[in-house]
Amino acid sequence: MFKPIANLQVFYPSFFCISGERMKKMGVDLLAFGAHPDDVEIGAGGIVTKHAVMGYKCGIVAASAASDQLLTAYFFRVKILHIFGGVKGMIAIIDYGMGNITSVSNGFSYVGINTVLTDDIAVLNRYRTIVLPGVGAFGSAMVELRRKGLVDYLKERQKDGTIILGICLGLQLFFPQSEEDPGFEGLGFLPGEVVRFPESVKVPQMGWNRVYFSGSGEPLAAGIPEGSHFYFANSYYASPQQKEHLLARSNYEVVFPAAVRKENVYGLQFHPEKSGEMGLRLLYNFGRMVRDAGYTGD
Repeated sequence: MFKPIANLQVFYPSFFCISGERMKKMGVDLLAFGAHPDDVEIGAGGIVTKHAVMGYKCGIVAASAASDQLLTAYFFRVKILHIFGGVKGMIAIIDYGMGNITSVSNGFSYVGINTVLTDDIAVLNRYRTIVLPGVGAFGSAMVELRRKGLVDYLKERQKDGTIILGICLGLQLFFPQSEEDPGFEGLGFLPGEVVRFPESVKVPQMGWNRVYFSGSGEPLAAGIPEGSHFYFANSYYASPQQKEHLLARSNYEVVFPAAVRKENVYGLQFHPEKSGEMGLRLLYNFGRMVRDAGYTGD
């Protein structure tokens, strides 16, 4: 079977003269060819990583060829650059009853990154990367985190260097306070506050908006063109005190942070899991960044 997808081509054992026995000797279940290893690894929506999640070992091969025949011939002198078997056991997503965390987990799974959903501190301790999603009100979220004993726990994990990613409300919880619920104290990972959009715009902001990353070397933005659209659903936005914590910006009558970063803490105001191809690319970039840094679970 042969399946062309965007700028990569995936060959299964039954295609032309590529025998299952020969693939077995090479230690792979399928081979993926492309002009560049990154093209192959990411594919169009993570075709290789999707197969890895399904249990296949995927050989990644960089090749430049004008025809299927050349690619087939190339197989016999092929050197596998990378065998990609999925990124497993790296990321724990906190399940504290605020929003549809399953969609976040599914987004990671789509690009080959396995996650665990939990509010159990004993389980979280086995993971060096934590995702804090959230949809709803600032105060209610802090109440739930405190009720589960996670406020002090997250502060300790932030201090010990754990990579923590906040999504939507999760980003806002990283700040000390919010205009939404002034009587509640946030996690305080970043100095600043969370403020409401002006009355002159429709609130909440619901839909697609352009995002511009700060600088060209940001690993999270690899392969994402400037001004790509991401999906937002927010009435409030973060206002960091320090400009160096701004990772990406967007505009909804006012320029506001679409993403923030301080050392090991990352926050996204948009929903990458609902943002199509670019959102999936960002989740994949995050997983690869975590993997390369060695922050994996047991």
